[in-house]
Amino acid sequence: MIMVGHIYLMQRDSELPASLSPAIIDGLLRGELKFDGVVISDDMLMGGLKDFTLQERVINFINAGGDVMLFSDYKIDGRRTAELVTQLVVDAVGAKQIPKERIEESEIAAEQIGEHPEERPRHPPERRDGDPLGNFGNKVMRQKGVQHTGRIF
Repeated sequence: MIMVGHIYLMQRDSELPASLSPAIIDGLLRGELKFDGVVISDDMLMGGLKDFTLQERVINFINAGGDVMLFSDYKIDGRRTAELVTQLVVDAVGAKQIPKERIEESEIAAEQIGEHPEERPRHPPERRDGDPLGNFGNKVMRQKGVQHTGRIF
């Protein structure tokens, strides 16, 4: 499982943050790095996505290859968040803004969460630096010639 943040990787996509970018999720993570696990978002209500409507956030994240969205609030505009987001997804699939197959792929991926807890490390790996991408992320980004902006929201 990997979480994508709302940072901009300008060399890969100057228009969308990583969490909404097909170039990052589908292209870099799933394509170049061959990551086949679950991709989760950071909180979809964070300020890093303030320039996008909730509908745009949901549609772009799913179409970019994301599987599980996280939300910090139980209610949005008086409605339960889960109901509102579910309705946005159903409407977008009905309007052919999200392919039904993408939803099915995410469902299969999400079912993997927690399947093999014995394979998870007992303690998270230690971070050797304070960089937001961590050691592995920085190494991969350097190998690919990508520098992140350091803007994390």
